Amino acid sequence: MKKLTYLIAILILSLSSFASSTEKNPFDLATQYYEQQNYKMAIKYFKKVAEQGNVVAQYNLGLIYYYKVKNYTQAFKWYKKSAKQGDPNAQFRLGSMYIQGKGVKESFDKAVYWLKKSARKGNADAQSVLKTLKEKY
Repeated sequence: MKKLTYLIAILILSLSSFASSTEKNPFDLATQYYEQQNYKMAIKYFKKVAEQGNVVAQYNLGLIYYYKVKNYTQAFKWYKKSAKQGDPNAQFRLGSMYIQGKGVKESFDKAVYWLKKSARKGNADAQSVLKTLKEKY
């Protein structure tokens, strides 16, 4: 009887460790849902990671809110979090939103500020926009 109890205990522990090792982390789940075009679930899982400071998850939330959900206020919020942590793509998108006035009040000065930060990190899109702005103004 002791052997059977011992074997059952080992089996349960083995199964529980197997189950936990096969569970996907929230970022992977979010990516999977995004690829399946289930944006509601992608947002749910990206938020879990983004709220812990993950710059890529923050940027991805910005992309989803901007391009898929069309909620520019939320897109701005998440791009800004990512941009403040130094992501050059988020900095470019934030600058673009300031130019367009989507999700935020238009501000040429703030647009240039974020575009310059992005351009200094080698973002070609930001460099191109700054060049165009310089030629126009």
